[in-house]
Amino acid sequence: MRMTRSPRIPNLRRLRRDDEGSALVLVVALVAVSVLVGVAVSSSVLAANSVTTVSRADVQAKASADAGIDVAYGRILTGSYDCIAPSVPNGPNYTATIEYRNSGGTVLPCTGSTVTGTPASAVITSTGRAANRGTSSSVGDTHVMRAELTIVTGQAAAALDKAIFGESSLTLTNNTELIGSAPGVFDADVYTNGSVNCKTQVPIQGDIHSQVDLTLENNCKLKGGVWAKGNINFSSGVEVDGSVYSASGGLLNLGTAHVGGTVVANGPIQLSDNGGRKPCSAGGASHSVCGSIVSLAGGVTIGQQASVGGSVYAKDSIGVANHNTSGYNAIGRNALSTSGNLIGNGTSSTQGGKVGGSVRVHGEISIPDGSIGDKNQTCTNKTGDPYPACGTLTIPVPDPAASLPNNLGYPATGSVPAQVLPPARDSFPKIASDDASLQKWRDGGYTVVLYSGSNSCGQVKTAIQNAETLTHKTLYVARGCLEPINFDNVTVKLGADLAVMNAGGFRSQNNFELKSTDSTKRQVAFIVPSDAGFVSFAPVPGDPNNVTVSCTNTQNAGDIKSDKFNLVNVKMLLYSPCNVSINNHSEGMQGQVYGGHVNFPGNTRLIYQPLDIPGVTSSSTTVSTPGSVTLTARYDVAG
Repeated sequence: MRMTRSPRIPNLRRLRRDDEGSALVLVVALVAVSVLVGVAVSSSVLAANSVTTVSRADVQAKASADAGIDVAYGRILTGSYDCIAPSVPNGPNYTATIEYRNSGGTVLPCTGSTVTGTPASAVITSTGRAANRGTSSSVGDTHVMRAELTIVTGQAAAALDKAIFGESSLTLTNNTELIGSAPGVFDADVYTNGSVNCKTQVPIQGDIHSQVDLTLENNCKLKGGVWAKGNINFSSGVEVDGSVYSASGGLLNLGTAHVGGTVVANGPIQLSDNGGRKPCSAGGASHSVCGSIVSLAGGVTIGQQASVGGSVYAKDSIGVANHNTSGYNAIGRNALSTSGNLIGNGTSSTQGGKVGGSVRVHGEISIPDGSIGDKNQTCTNKTGDPYPACGTLTIPVPDPAASLPNNLGYPATGSVPAQVLPPARDSFPKIASDDASLQKWRDGGYTVVLYSGSNSCGQVKTAIQNAETLTHKTLYVARGCLEPINFDNVTVKLGADLAVMNAGGFRSQNNFELKSTDSTKRQVAFIVPSDAGFVSFAPVPGDPNNVTVSCTNTQNAGDIKSDKFNLVNVKMLLYSPCNVSINNHSEGMQGQVYGGHVNFPGNTRLIYQPLDIPGVTSSSTTVSTPGSVTLTARYDVAG
């Protein structure tokens, strides 16, 4: 049977081919749409991620800026007045700077890393940086914040730790004797922001500190040491059991003095012929200087028959006179010059003193080989010398070892410093009469009795004369009287400790006796308060952290003047920012003297006995732990 093809078959195939073309177009369209959607989604994701990283960076930067403010604020709370807050190891990344102003609104300078002066306010500016920066923008990478503070600085407590303190120059006249607080204790120290002239023949059992010059003459004898910012001048017969420090660049001429310790000076040092040889210990060898001599910026000359028990170090040349016939060494241990020579007598190489140890010099050695005790450690830098080259030399620590003050600079530097640091300056301490200061007396166990008006001096005098009836510590304060409280041939008996404040000062003529009513040692203090209207404290030129005190008093108001004192089982403080003067020999003197200007009599023996005085504060402008710090504002500056 013959099959006949349906005429619809070709049409169906044609229709299928047409459907296949439409499907392809549809697929292409779907792919295109998918790509567009993918791009849109990707763009959206990227945009969202960018926003997220910028936000994250801003949060981190702000947190870092906050941390910088917190660190700076915390440091100020503890009294550390940094100009740049310290970083925290492995902590937030910030830079926090602090600007301080005083009570007058003046910006205070920074010395090194801390502020100079007394701040009343501060502004902390902290720039924080993100640990993870934004991916598409740096907008949030840093954040700046600022904080404003008000500061009330507390007054630093001060100690009355000197036997005699004078703001101006001081003379210790014939037979003035200063005794330590206990047998064998040499703490009867003398300090002045002026010059000191010691010409007493009896021992002073303490140190002498002078911010200017120091003169020791007329067989002045010290059980302690001396330290002067200026020149030190010695005359014959002077004996110093301790050490000598001079910050001056001038000549330190020891003359024929005897020094039991070490001598350190900025400038050249000289020992005169036949100078000062005495035993350095019981049964020990005799020397002019028992310890070492160090000239940080000069040279050293040792006269004939003078000798040094330790070593001699100098920047410039060291000269040793002929000691060959004396049987002892000019220098007991080592000699070292960082830039000079070791020179014997004149230019002869056959003369010169002996050195017990080694010689190390930048230049040449002009004493015989046989005069050097340790030739193995000896060196020079002169070509042709029989010793090896020294190379670069620096001044070492003393040999034998010596205990030196921390603020001397040497030997902590390990080399020659530019200068010896001057002895730390002490500003005249304050004992004030304002209400806050009087409260400290109350807190210290004192009963405070106030007298006011023009008759207050007379009322206080009457109260003092009845001190026998006191049963507890008492402070009398005269307010409103600028006349001195006078005593003439008066005996005051003390039933308890007594302190008296009077801006007008105190006078006594003839004999003024103070005695305890029983075997208990009493203390009495006569005080011209530091806040009297005629007393002023001004910054020391070139030393913004310290002040000097002065009085513009008329008719000698504010002075303490006495012919003589007689103390029986009583220790006494005389304190005045103006003048303290004792004219004649006094008996049984125990205690302390603090005065703007001090005149201490000859033929007087003062036993150093520190008194317990509440509320003594430092007048130094060096900032101290703040009384309060208030955060008044904290805000964003920029982001």
